[in-house]
Amino acid sequence: MEEKRICGLVNISNLGKRVPCQVMSDKPQGMTLHKEAQVRDICVGGLSLFLSEPLLKDDAVSLVIEFPFSVLREPGSATGRVAYCMKDAPNNRYIAGIAYTRRQHNPSLN
Repeated sequence: MEEKRICGLVNISNLGKRVPCQVMSDKPQGMTLHKEAQVRDICVGGLSLFLSEPLLKDDAVSLVIEFPFSVLREPGSATGRVAYCMKDAPNNRYIAGIAYTRRQHNPSLN
């Protein structure tokens, strides 16, 4: 896979930390929650996740990320697009790359 990253990367899995992440896929039938997601690495442009179920390339997703080693008590949230998802067969899981996207402003929420 060609490297397209333009920013520094923090490899969470090498730090021995667990950073849970809930992933909701924006589908017509509703939001699908992947409860088994763990952050693999993170940077300003996106993140990669370990998942028990695959995500579809180019799907829009909403993320809720818990940082247990942070001084912040509230989880972080972001929206993104699935850049890739591949099977990690030796570990019986999937690895997905998510590129952050900007949320659309909804004036009716003001």
